[in-house]
Amino acid sequence: MITFSKKEGKLAVNSLSYQCGFSQKQTPVGEFLFFIKIFEDTPGFNRISKEGIKFIENDFDNNPEIESATDYLTMRELFNKDKKNFLRELAKNTFSGNVKTAWYGVDAKHPLYEKHCLCLNEHNKIRLRVIGIHGVKDESLIPDSESNGCIRVNRVELSKISEHIKVGETILEVKE
Repeated sequence: MITFSKKEGKLAVNSLSYQCGFSQKQTPVGEFLFFIKIFEDTPGFNRISKEGIKFIENDFDNNPEIESATDYLTMRELFNKDKKNFLRELAKNTFSGNVKTAWYGVDAKHPLYEKHCLCLNEHNKIRLRVIGIHGVKDESLIPDSESNGCIRVNRVELSKISEHIKVGETILEVKE
């Protein structure tokens, strides 16, 4: 289990801790199930758990917000036929070129029907709306600037943390 302390602004893994960027207001407290692992540059390494597939299917079936997306039909078809390329496109829409690697997840304690992991970006395309652990292109953003709820980590440290992140497991506990 990885623990994130909002008070200290640090991720702790075993006996190591890492300084992070996050949002006091928007980074939620709880335990998180990580269901998507995305490497934007190498879609062959994108992974999604069975739970992640269910969350996204639920959004395509029950989230009216995403039906208005300019890429709705394309993304739904990709999701149905080619999950790896779907994740690649989702990464482009979510990261806007700023992030290369990320893990995304949802609150592990909420029932499935309450979870919407997809929303629209500023270009009216489908993107992820869940908590993430990811790096950033401009590492000067860590730890001082606010995120939209995600936890941002230095890329070198992210590669060390990645050894402890498995798709489909509850691996992050966020504390005050």
